[in-house]
Amino acid sequence: MKKIYSFFLLVLLTATVLAQAPGKMSYQAVIRDADNNLVTGQTIGMQISILEGSPSGSAVFVENHQPTTNKNGLVTLDIGNGTVISGDFSDIDWSNGPYFLKTETDPQGGNDYSITATSQLLSVPYALYADSSGNAFSGKYDDLKNKPQLWDSTYSTIKSRPDLSVYATKDMAGENITNLADPVNEQDAATKAYIDSSSSSGWKLSGNAGIDTATDFIGTTDATPLIFRVNNAEKMRLDTNGTLAFSEMGNSLFIGKGAGTNDNLSDNRNVFVGDSAGFNNSWGDLNTAIGYKAFYSNTIGYRNVANGYWALHANTIGEHNTAIGCRALYKNTEGISNTANGSSSLINNIDGDYNTAIGNFSLRYNTDGNRNTATGNRSLPQNTTGNNNTASGDLALYSNTTGSANVAVGKDALFNNTMGDYNTAMGYNAGPASSLYSDLTNSGAFGYNAKVIASNTIQIGNTSIEQIGGAVAWSHPSDGRFKTNITADVPGLEFITKLQPVTFNWDLEAMDEFQGINESKKAEDTSITKARNEKEKKIYTGFVAQEVEKAAEACGYNFSGLIKPTHEKDVYKLSYSEFVVPLVRAVKEQQKQIESQQKMIEQLIKKIEQLQ
Repeated sequence: MKKIYSFFLLVLLTATVLAQAPGKMSYQAVIRDADNNLVTGQTIGMQISILEGSPSGSAVFVENHQPTTNKNGLVTLDIGNGTVISGDFSDIDWSNGPYFLKTETDPQGGNDYSITATSQLLSVPYALYADSSGNAFSGKYDDLKNKPQLWDSTYSTIKSRPDLSVYATKDMAGENITNLADPVNEQDAATKAYIDSSSSSGWKLSGNAGIDTATDFIGTTDATPLIFRVNNAEKMRLDTNGTLAFSEMGNSLFIGKGAGTNDNLSDNRNVFVGDSAGFNNSWGDLNTAIGYKAFYSNTIGYRNVANGYWALHANTIGEHNTAIGCRALYKNTEGISNTANGSSSLINNIDGDYNTAIGNFSLRYNTDGNRNTATGNRSLPQNTTGNNNTASGDLALYSNTTGSANVAVGKDALFNNTMGDYNTAMGYNAGPASSLYSDLTNSGAFGYNAKVIASNTIQIGNTSIEQIGGAVAWSHPSDGRFKTNITADVPGLEFITKLQPVTFNWDLEAMDEFQGINESKKAEDTSITKARNEKEKKIYTGFVAQEVEKAAEACGYNFSGLIKPTHEKDVYKLSYSEFVVPLVRAVKEQQKQIESQQKMIEQLIKKIEQLQ
């Protein structure tokens, strides 16, 4: 089944003429498929024909092109610079118009043209026409045939001259009007000075003073609209219901000096309010820009919203973007479907797509990172090319530049991450302990000031936490179907008897200092400080990890309950639940010994009974 494509014609035909050489015209179009999706990065086949007289007229020139669509589905080519099928572009006599442009398109890059469109060239390519004009007037009076008689600028030489004395007293010698009679009749003239000095209640052209706002006004005194005209054509109307309507603007609204200056006034339905808002927009439609030079550089981008000083200022062809705030999405040119809400949010984005930034300076330095979400003041501000990050909270993921697929929820969450991927932090100041751990991968930190210092680790809570619990016991997979190399080589009594249970106190400050953990936040809450102090006083029962390591090595046992440091700032850890396994082995070994001893006891009892 052949896939149906459509294209939206954005023709900008620009004639260029070179000395003693044929000209050419620039042509642009956006290619979309039947689902209105852009056809991007694909070579297409196009046949261009210039028809004379009518849409079905004879072709005076035919050529082929094979352009490639860009990321926005846009193709650009020069008519007159393709593979010529017939005709000579430089021989076209543009004065014999009208001419029509016929385009035939094969989205698959061949010559099976499934899309055909014909449109009239409404404006003659004047540069080409002028280049082919050999008999143009030189502009010199002496080159004219049947030269007209020149006027000597004297009143007496005018044929059928009017009698000016009816309207004014004229000094014929000096050729100057010396005064005008007081106007009486409708046809009488009057000077500006006469009007300004008049005692009538009319409005003066040079301004008015002493206005009585209770009685003086500009408008109508009956139920008719007030109409404003330019060049005798209606441009603005104030209707009787108070509605202000504008005419001849292509269903668009432009308010402000330079707003919408270059709009082609077709049915674009744009709204540009503010000095130079939407200044360069030509074909772009369904855009809204409010603010000084908001959306200033756009040419064909559509469905964008820019609200704020210089918002979306550099956008040219980007679409479906929303920028609210001073300089929001300021540098965006081709990025699509971005949302920036806040001063300077996404200000440096150029062609990044599908980003959402809410908060001042959020995603500030992002250039071409995609699908990031930053909510909060200065969240993800230094991200440049990182993708698929989510930051919620003031300064969340603050240092991230190229890291991707990270999630940070809470003020300062994942603050120190720069290049790490797949990290999750939830809680105030949760995440990597310091800038030493800026490139961790697949780590998690949950809770206030929860810190991680190694990849593939999860930390729940900070060092002040004394208990982590739940309604059920912690569990993890233990399905034999997915275990390999199963051997019963766990030491029992040999390992257990080497362990030395101890009691101890924690020195939390020393551990934090050793790991490079910034615990300055704890001083902000006296309850946290108190909890840490109480924890350091508490006597704990357990093992020393280094002693467990020695016991395991002595047995040749690779004990999984011992977590060794992965780098110089990491600490030893013990998984106490893992001790159950060697304990079970020890109990079984001990039970075997008990049973053996029991048999020996029974045999001894029998011997004693026999002796009796």
